[in-house]
Amino acid sequence: MDELFRELQAALADGYTIERELRGGGMARVFVAEERALGRRVVIKVLAPDLAAGVSADRFTREIRLTAKLQHPQIVPVLAAGLAVGLPYYVMPYIEGESLRDHLARTGPLPIGMAVGILRDVAKALDFAHARGVVHRDIKPGNILLTGESATVADFGIGKALSASATTTGGADALTGVGLAVGTPAYMAPEQAVGDASTDQRADLYALGVLGYEMLTGTSPFAGRPPRETIVAVLTEAPASIGARRPDAPVALVTLLTRCLAKDPGQRPQSATELLAALDYATTSGASPVARVPARRARIGAAAGAVLLVSVGVFAMRASSARGVKEPAASGYEYAIAVLPCANVANDTAAEYFVDGITGELIGRLAKVPGLRVTPRASSLSLRGKGLELAEIGQRLRVGTIVECTIRRLGPNVRVTADLVDLKGERTLWAGTFEGALQGIVGLQDSIAQGVMVALRLQLAGSSAHPRGPADTATYLMYLKGRYLWNQRTPDAMHRGIVMLESAVARDPSFAPAWAELANAYSLAPAFANDSPSTSAPRARAAANRAIQLDSSLAQAQVALGIISTFYDRDYPRALELFDAASRLDARDANAKLFRTWALMAQGRLDEALVAIREARQLDPLAQIINTRVATVLKNMRRFPEAEVEARHALELDSTNMIARFELANVLVQQGRYPEAFAAFPPNAMELAQVEVGLQLGKLGYAFAMAGRRAEALECKRRLEDRSRTAYVSPFALAFLAAGLGDRAALLHQLELGERQRVPYLIFVGVDPEFYPYRDEPRYRALVARVAQRAPTL
Repeated sequence: MDELFRELQAALADGYTIERELRGGGMARVFVAEERALGRRVVIKVLAPDLAAGVSADRFTREIRLTAKLQHPQIVPVLAAGLAVGLPYYVMPYIEGESLRDHLARTGPLPIGMAVGILRDVAKALDFAHARGVVHRDIKPGNILLTGESATVADFGIGKALSASATTTGGADALTGVGLAVGTPAYMAPEQAVGDASTDQRADLYALGVLGYEMLTGTSPFAGRPPRETIVAVLTEAPASIGARRPDAPVALVTLLTRCLAKDPGQRPQSATELLAALDYATTSGASPVARVPARRARIGAAAGAVLLVSVGVFAMRASSARGVKEPAASGYEYAIAVLPCANVANDTAAEYFVDGITGELIGRLAKVPGLRVTPRASSLSLRGKGLELAEIGQRLRVGTIVECTIRRLGPNVRVTADLVDLKGERTLWAGTFEGALQGIVGLQDSIAQGVMVALRLQLAGSSAHPRGPADTATYLMYLKGRYLWNQRTPDAMHRGIVMLESAVARDPSFAPAWAELANAYSLAPAFANDSPSTSAPRARAAANRAIQLDSSLAQAQVALGIISTFYDRDYPRALELFDAASRLDARDANAKLFRTWALMAQGRLDEALVAIREARQLDPLAQIINTRVATVLKNMRRFPEAEVEARHALELDSTNMIARFELANVLVQQGRYPEAFAAFPPNAMELAQVEVGLQLGKLGYAFAMAGRRAEALECKRRLEDRSRTAYVSPFALAFLAAGLGDRAALLHQLELGERQRVPYLIFVGVDPEFYPYRDEPRYRALVARVAQRAPTL
């Protein structure tokens, strides 16, 4: 019996009889005791002396009392707190059973069902605590207690209490030295590891991802390293793939846990509520297990979302090395190659557009090389932050060769390291390092592309492989940022993207790609940003025509004109000509096939539309929007079971895909499966739809109405009508609501108003199943006939 044990027993003798000490307390000495008043066993945790020296005992006790208000079946409550022998302490119930740490040490990896059950229990505890403003900060196996079928979480709020009570006289250093104020290194999120003051509840979700990883594989991602090396790995390395180490794990579960481990908090689930919904889907979707793959890891996801800020000037790039060049395959062989999202070890998340842009530009340059089949941009970028093995990447993208890049800023310079990797032989075919001043980043893609082509002994296809670049770096960065923003397809991001692209073309009016991107952004702004078609369509047309005047080889400019012809002119034959022209200019442009689908669907040519959208998916198999639209076409063909399968597949690729989530819910509504439909909607569907103020709110109201939840349907209608007083609201959204509520007069009024306003999605009025019950209404039939024919241009 040591001195602290004796002193503590004497100090707490009136209330507790201390029986023994438990091992493994870490930041505290842990004792089992009997509470005299109630005759129950409790655990008393006393802060370790070196840690207690750095905190204010009074402040710590006040903070603990706040967290004692958490009462939930999955949370071990704090019963009391105070000061004894000069050390802060707190009391919790004694839980019969064992910690998850002890269980894992005894059994190794857990069965899938048991692991999922523990994850769900911990997520429920986090959901409850986060809703009350309490972040745990130290989720780990030692704080998870197992009793029978249930898991409970201990030490809620202790991390916050420690941080909040740290004194200015050595407290921060003491806490950091122990490694517990910011969490336990192996389970800390990157932002937590660097002491970011904005660390929030998403750090707990990262730790939950580590917990899931350990339960499935038997070890944490960077096990066996000293604390400082562990923190470096948390910041810079991607964990080995769960699927490679646990082949029986469902794909959707692996995908969810990998999302939790994203370096960028914005790429993780944003709340425990969202995580619980994704976990429910991941374990009930019937997803197949992950295939076994070799152990080599890609750098993809090692600094996912990290980017590099650059300044204006001239880029003096030089290739400093080229190693290990191998002989290419025989003449005529087509290389299947993918460019993975570039990773930046500086982890500067303020300019994520740059890593997206540099990847896309490099893909564009290599795509013009004869003999190369290059994975489209959307499919490559869909793998960002997933920490997949190289072999698994090759299987998903159907390629045998990949290009990896890392970017490091060195003061005023930048260094880019690129590797060309043969997946089959698991060997590096070529590697090069390029270094130069930051200002001239425009030449970066050409330097890397040239190195890849030399290694493969390939040549560029004519002068079109070198399109005219912008006048300066500032213009180029505006272009990259604008493209990145509008492709997020949210109102705010689209508007900011348009502003950025307008700035780019104002700075350099002869930069054709920026005009083409601006045309695409304007053409889709009514559909995704609630803009008036009468304003956006003329601007889209003018930008597309300007792009074609400057460079007639730009396929995306032809696509933009095709979108305008489809949605606004309703000149479907002309639209099909433009999409076909885009495909001739770039046979690998999946967007040309995607929007060709819309022109065919508007005419009721649904069988051909299904062929077109499947062709688009062949070109870009992992593109989220294309996979979602396969479900849309099948839904409009009233092939609801197949549409459901496709929507769930889209969500397997990315459970955060809100368009796919709403589409799945719509498909379930059409089958009368209302409880499942509302489970498929995002948990915060009403608020999300209110922010987006697009068709989602109308379709949500339609679902409420069809399910007999009329009050909620009317609330959706009220919100749309309120919004319409201050901003543009699509009549099509109100038409969906009227259809669900059975208000025939309102339905016809809103549809005819939408026809006059050239609302984009009105072209599908004849195939949307929501309007199927009104197919015998004469005014509806007449409207469908008008919309399916050519109409005057704006």
